[in-house]
Amino acid sequence: MEAYDKPEDFKPISIESYEFFDVTGSSYTIKKKRIGSIVFGLILFCIGIHELTPDAWLGQDLSIGRICFLLFTIIGGPAIILAGFTEVTFDKSSRLLTRTNPLGLGNKSYSFNDFNGVQTVRKSTNLIYSGTDVQAYFLRSDSKQEVIVLQSFFSARKVERFILEINSIIIN
Repeated sequence: MEAYDKPEDFKPISIESYEFFDVTGSSYTIKKKRIGSIVFGLILFCIGIHELTPDAWLGQDLSIGRICFLLFTIIGGPAIILAGFTEVTFDKSSRLLTRTNPLGLGNKSYSFNDFNGVQTVRKSTNLIYSGTDVQAYFLRSDSKQEVIVLQSFFSARKVERFILEINSIIIN
């Protein structure tokens, strides 16, 4: 009988200090390390700008490959920087999960009442583990299910604690 889950295994755990959230009043914002996205985005953008100068590494022709490379670096660099400044906030007083970024692109709000669960997705590249995404599912009133990626981890050890913190915010 020890192999089966008992009802007490599913009781919400009270969390006193949050490891993955900055708490201000009734607002819980997911902590992010922005330096990686800033550095990577700036490097991409600078490479794209360099390719517009007369000393470009790819030459001066207007081939499809060069145009795609320029678009990827000049648009992709700022997009990666912008992704680093996107915030996901759980507000217990208004019972909303809100995703915002500085330019207002892709801003969304989800009600805790529409919350349909959390799912972890293990990612692999060429059969090698490359991370775990924690996704929150919301079932809107129009029966459309929406998914938001809350956090990506490169170590599976932190995933369970992150999910416990989410459940303590949404359910309690």
